[in-house]
Amino acid sequence: MKSVFVLTFCPRFLLGRYDYVRITDGNSNTIGTYCGNQTGKTVHVVGTVAVLIFHSDGSVQSRGFEISFSFFPISPGEFNALYQ
Repeated sequence: MKSVFVLTFCPRFLLGRYDYVRITDGNSNTIGTYCGNQTGKTVHVVGTVAVLIFHSDGSVQSRGFEISFSFFPISPGEFNALYQ
């Protein structure tokens, strides 16, 4: 059975130009790199591992970010319907 992480950038998510969050899967494949205002964006990571890497250049101190996540096991049929 496959699994999916669903990550959602919450309303507080706001980074400066040189700050970002990079999301990778368990095989170090980059799912995406996100900066600026990503409020409401949802990212799906298929697998049992999601890695979030936060980078900041430290030049601006601001509100930062908040991400919520959920983890769902999915059957092969559901996986095929959603991701292929």
